[in-house]
Amino acid sequence: MVDLALSSVALAIFSRIKQHPSAATEASTRYSRLLRIVSEQIRQMILAGVDERTSDAYLLTTFLMGRYEAVTRHPTSCKERGSFDSLQNWSHHDGMMALLKIWHDKLGGPQPATSIVKQCRRGSMRSCLLRSHRIAGWMLDGSHFGEHDLELQFDSLFAHIVNFRHTCVTLQKEGKKSIDQVETLRRQACEIDEALHDWKSRLPDSLSYQLYTLEDQDSLPSKFCYSPTVYTFSDPSSALVWSHYFATRMLFSSTRLRIVEINRPSNSVDMNCERERLEYIAELQITADSLASTISSSLDRLSVEGEANREGQPISIILKADADVDGISRDGLVAWQVLHVPHLLRSHKFFFPRPTVFAREGFTRNGIVASAAEKAEKIRLSI
Repeated sequence: MVDLALSSVALAIFSRIKQHPSAATEASTRYSRLLRIVSEQIRQMILAGVDERTSDAYLLTTFLMGRYEAVTRHPTSCKERGSFDSLQNWSHHDGMMALLKIWHDKLGGPQPATSIVKQCRRGSMRSCLLRSHRIAGWMLDGSHFGEHDLELQFDSLFAHIVNFRHTCVTLQKEGKKSIDQVETLRRQACEIDEALHDWKSRLPDSLSYQLYTLEDQDSLPSKFCYSPTVYTFSDPSSALVWSHYFATRMLFSSTRLRIVEINRPSNSVDMNCERERLEYIAELQITADSLASTISSSLDRLSVEGEANREGQPISIILKADADVDGISRDGLVAWQVLHVPHLLRSHKFFFPRPTVFAREGFTRNGIVASAAEKAEKIRLSI
C-alpha cells in the first residue's frame, strides 16, 4: 500500500517536471488501484482494530495520496491560479486527521509517537492554518505526538498562533467587535510576542548564524541567491530552524495587522491605528528580509571561503560544487516558508503597499520567492 502510494507520487512528479505523458498515465493507473486497496483496507481496519505498524502505514499512505492530488491537480503556473481553496483536494488532509484521532484515542497513551505520527500531525496543523480552521483540542499537546524540549515549545507557540489567527479571522469576517474583545486580542498578542522572543533567546549557540553582505551578488546564479545578505550556519538544519521561526513570526505579525483592521474606525483616521499598522508592516518587511537571507543556507547551496577581513566579512561566498543544479532535492524543505506562508499574507489588502523587490529573482518585500517557490510547487511536500 505504501509502496504503491510512493510510486504514484514519484511518477506524477516525474511526469510533471519532465513533461512525460506516459509516466502520468502510469501514475494515474497506480493511483486508481491504490484508491481501491485503501478503501478495502480501511474497512478491515475498522473491524480488526489498529496497531502501531498499521497506523503508520495508513498515515503515510494518506499523506502520499495528498501529495499526489496536490501535484496532479495544481495549476502549472501562477497565472492559472484561482481561489486557493479550489486548488487543493482537502479530503486526504481530513482523512489523515481522522487517522491521527484514531491513533490518539487507541494508541496515544501507552504507545510513544513515531516520527510518522509526529510529522503527520505537523502537516495537519498547517492544513488547519491554510484553511482558517481551529486546531482541535485533542491535537494541541505536542508532547503526546513526539515533540519535546525546544521543538515542543515552538510547537505549542505555533498551535497557539493558528488558533489565535482563526479567532481574528472569524471576528473580522463577522464584522462585529467590542472594546473588550479587541483588548483581549491585544493582550494575547503581547503574550505570544513575548513567548516568541523568549523561545528565540533559548536557542543554543550551535544554532546561531553569521550575517554577510554579498559585495558581488551578480557573480552568483540568481536561482541560488535571493537576498543581498546571507545568513550562514554551521549546517543546513540550523538554517531551517530559523527559516521556520521567521515564517511563523511573519504569520503572527500579519495577524496583529488584522487586529488593527478590526479596531480601525470605518469613517475616520485613527492615528494610533495607523502607527500600529506601520509598525507591524515594518516588522513584516524586516522579517521577510531575514527569511530571504536563510534560504540559500537552508538549501545548502553556498559556502564561506577565506579568512574574515577587518569588518568581519569573508573573502568570498561561493556556490558549492555539489549544489543542487535543478533545485529539486531540497526545495521541499522550504516550500512551506516560501510558498504557503506568503500566500496567507498576500490575501491581506493592507500587506506591504509598496512591494519593493530586493533580490533579482523575485523575492519581494511581500515574502514571495518566485524561483524557489515555482520549483517547490513541483514536489508539494510541505504540508
